[in-house]
Amino acid sequence: MKLLFKSPNPLTWLIVLPMVSALLLAALLIRPEALIKALAGEAPPNFAHLRRGAQLFKLCLALDGLILLTWTLVRTSKVVRMTAAGRAAEMEGRSPPIGRLASLFPAPADSRLSRVVATRWLLGLLMAGTILRLINLNNDLWLDEIGSLIGYMRYPFGQIVCSYSSANQHLLYSLLAHAGLRLFGETPVAIRLPAVLFGVAGLWSVYRLARLTESRTDALFVVALMTVSYHHVFFSQNARGYTLFLGLSLISMVLFVRALLTNRTWLWTAYALITVLNMVNHLNAVFVFLGQIGTLALIGLMQRREPAALGLRLKRALAASLLIGFFTFHVYALSLPEMINYFATADRTAVGWPLLSLDFFKETVKGLQLGFSSGLAAIGVLILGLYGTAQYLRRHFYICVLFALPSLLGVAGVGLLNVGAYPRLFLMALPIGLLMLVRGACGLSEGLAHHLRFRSAATAGVGVIVAGAVVVSALALVPYYRMPKQDFTGALSFIEAIRVDSSSVAAADLASFCAQYYNPAVRAINSPGDLERLLREGRPVWLLYIFPASMKLRQPALYQYIEEHFTLIRQFPGTVGDGTVYVCRNKEAARNHKD
Repeated sequence: MKLLFKSPNPLTWLIVLPMVSALLLAALLIRPEALIKALAGEAPPNFAHLRRGAQLFKLCLALDGLILLTWTLVRTSKVVRMTAAGRAAEMEGRSPPIGRLASLFPAPADSRLSRVVATRWLLGLLMAGTILRLINLNNDLWLDEIGSLIGYMRYPFGQIVCSYSSANQHLLYSLLAHAGLRLFGETPVAIRLPAVLFGVAGLWSVYRLARLTESRTDALFVVALMTVSYHHVFFSQNARGYTLFLGLSLISMVLFVRALLTNRTWLWTAYALITVLNMVNHLNAVFVFLGQIGTLALIGLMQRREPAALGLRLKRALAASLLIGFFTFHVYALSLPEMINYFATADRTAVGWPLLSLDFFKETVKGLQLGFSSGLAAIGVLILGLYGTAQYLRRHFYICVLFALPSLLGVAGVGLLNVGAYPRLFLMALPIGLLMLVRGACGLSEGLAHHLRFRSAATAGVGVIVAGAVVVSALALVPYYRMPKQDFTGALSFIEAIRVDSSSVAAADLASFCAQYYNPAVRAINSPGDLERLLREGRPVWLLYIFPASMKLRQPALYQYIEEHFTLIRQFPGTVGDGTVYVCRNKEAARNHKD
């Protein structure tokens, strides 16, 4: 045992003391009103919530100063007890090896494919993925994209950071999209460009994730499936933070496993940084983080033969978790009061579907069918994926736990909050499902090759199965590219082409928000009274509406009034689930038109 005494460094104090003083003085002297004005301008609509957020931010500054002072005191005066192994580990920059725990995360199988060749194939897939995600990128925006654009992306940077009035706020994505608007103007391409870029980067993330357990060849098979995935292309052309969330989540999983195996400080630091960015982008990242902590806790409970190695890793994991919570709180401090108010008071009626309902099941099945062109192909993929999952559970149990916990915790969160669910709650299951599909194809091909005593055909068999799945997925993109997410310009153009000058154009409920974005002259209808007053003007009325199932629950009286007094003329389908734009006309005008 050796004792090491670290004496105070005067230069350290010359740097630290002014920083501590500046932080504490800022916490004391900055007025909340001045901070709000600097960030959000004069009298923002969320001023009351923002004032409390400014006070929280001042508290953060005070904590920063105190923590910096305490950390400096500890680092410059503590007594460190070190064993010979500990000293060697510190000199090497890492802790003692994990020993038996390495068997919990077996290394991937060897591949005949060299790293150079695999890199070339990966770059080719990234190029193909970029092209597929740029096709028809300038199509109409849909409801959520327009809500994010008007509610956040148009704001200055400071006001974006201070705002959380709806779940449309994906903070990091809103900041990136705002930058796109500043550079390229307000176009669908500009605000969707970050989703495209992170969608393509997500393909690389999938490769890194697959390489935790698979050979280079099999990892490329997974990337090939993801490249042509209907759902991934859809979200890569959606001006929301989902592709950013998916890519950061996958990289955080890779870093988590690598950090757990090597316990290197830089890996834990990188893991904490990526997780903070993920939290700042999308609140669902908390389920990914908790899933990783849950996996580590399970390993600690089940594997007790390496207490020294586990203890060192638990300490650094705890330090990383504290950093994640600390910096995430800093970013959200200003908007936290408004965020709490939103989740406590917002009307969540008809948002999503009940998790255990038949409607949610139907929507999920519909999504699977869209992704693989037909129900029969989706069933085959599902069976093969389940077979691969069974193999994974046997070979990589803790990896399976790491993969499954975020979705399971998301389901639990939806249940506790008693809110509706969307299939995108299981977005993390997309790359993992494709990984299981490839593992199932590998297992099936290896089994057949062994049975036929022709083992060299195993890889070729996997290639044939994956190629078939790629073709089926690519065919699903053909109808996808034919339609926008919601066709408001098509519906409005149809009305303008056939309506007479005296007729009125209106949009009901959620459709009014979108229709007015494309044509501000459209009348907004939010109640039966609004529609009744419009009809009393005596002019023919064209009416647009969307999401009829949602309107039945949110505005039953308005939906019934439309059913009684209007005739459906035409439907304009879109790729968003239940996102068809309905065009109707008041019945009297429709009858006169026929006569």
